[in-house]
Amino acid sequence: MDETLVDLWDPRTGHHQATFAGHLDSVHCLAFSNDGKLLASGSADFAVRVWDVETGRPAGELVGHAGAITGLSFKPGAGAVLASSSKDRSVRLWNARTLSHMVPLRAEGGLPVTSCSWSRGGGLIAAGEAADPYGADPNVACIRLWDSVQHVQVGEVVVCGCAVSGAGGRFGLLFGVGGQYEKPFFSVACDSGQRNLQQQRHDQGNLMEQSRYFGELVLSLN
Repeated sequence: MDETLVDLWDPRTGHHQATFAGHLDSVHCLAFSNDGKLLASGSADFAVRVWDVETGRPAGELVGHAGAITGLSFKPGAGAVLASSSKDRSVRLWNARTLSHMVPLRAEGGLPVTSCSWSRGGGLIAAGEAADPYGADPNVACIRLWDSVQHVQVGEVVVCGCAVSGAGGRFGLLFGVGGQYEKPFFSVACDSGQRNLQQQRHDQGNLMEQSRYFGELVLSLN
């Protein structure tokens, strides 16, 4: 299997629609724009590529990161503002229609960013950071909260864990930080109105399930 390719399928019919080729290394993440017309893909080649879903043709490339792309998320609403997270310890904001870079979000002394997610209203961005599981201090993880208009950090929570995963839910932001298989894990919810991070510890729980790799959490938002 060629991990540099992106295949588009119709889930209703099971028919293959298109193959997007252009990345030079394995593709790590994907995100559709809110109107479904654009598809963004992030790769270990440090690039974010944007594709026209209707024509199956490339719309352009977003270049600026200096590390593998780990997460992509379109801002809620009618626009095409895209957030991308990277192992270069930053989150960058782009206009996916004009293919222009807007602003980088980077914390001094920050860790590699493993995921990013918008609040329901689009006013906040959460970035999950985690140390290399093979590094000197693998059990460090942090979730930073950014104001998407002022581009300043407005909150953070630091917990022990190996990986951070996140998703946007109906009630705002939800992130999980997982340790080794037998250790407890934490869920962190963000109230987008109050800009408040709330942390809850779980010894066992059904909200998240642990995956095989470094205790990363797969969020279930059903």
